[in-house]
Amino acid sequence: MKMFFWLLLSIFIHAGQSQFNLHTEVDIGGCFDTTTDEFVHCAAVEKECEEIGNVRFRSAKQLKFIELDPCTPEQLVVGTCGDTGACALTEDACDDPSQFVAPMREDDGITSGECKARGIIIENVFRPTQYGGCKDGVTGNVACMLTPDDCTKYEAWIPASAAEKLQQGGCRCNDVRVGLCSGGAHGGNGQGRCAISQDDCEFSAFVPPADVLSHPALLDCRLCD
Repeated sequence: MKMFFWLLLSIFIHAGQSQFNLHTEVDIGGCFDTTTDEFVHCAAVEKECEEIGNVRFRSAKQLKFIELDPCTPEQLVVGTCGDTGACALTEDACDDPSQFVAPMREDDGITSGECKARGIIIENVFRPTQYGGCKDGVTGNVACMLTPDDCTKYEAWIPASAAEKLQQGGCRCNDVRVGLCSGGAHGGNGQGRCAISQDDCEFSAFVPPADVLSHPALLDCRLCD
């Protein structure tokens, strides 16, 4: 009888841990040509859109509004740090931002052998894309984030290579925290809905990733699941 009780208890604890440790992947937006009304390519942040013509960033919510499917991490092509060859979302991930090389987008934004949000396969070896993070000025803890704008006033942005030295595995796609839309008309369930920016929250408030991280009861929102 005691053995049966402990077996049930262990199953309950395991189920609870799985529930609370479950990552929720966020929908991703893209770059849209407002002149031709054509989708250009996927983009997680506005900085990824070319500063040419009338190309503008559209959040995942805005893409849905014009009846386009939001992007996924598998579709998100990223650039590289030219001095190291490491995959990078934007120049913020590079030690020297001036060395950032935007991805080639000649084949509709997706070609084999290119860096993706999760990483790249080179000679049958998977190399994860590394992201930067926010380092706490007091504790030294690193929170993996998309951009320097996600850091609080008590934190400093560090590039991907620095984050990789400070914590095992560095900051991979599934480590990168994003925000959420709080509960409301379009906030999903009581926990909210994962979002990258306020543009994803039509009738609810945007909760920044740092605030989501400090409230365990909220969804564990990540760039990748």
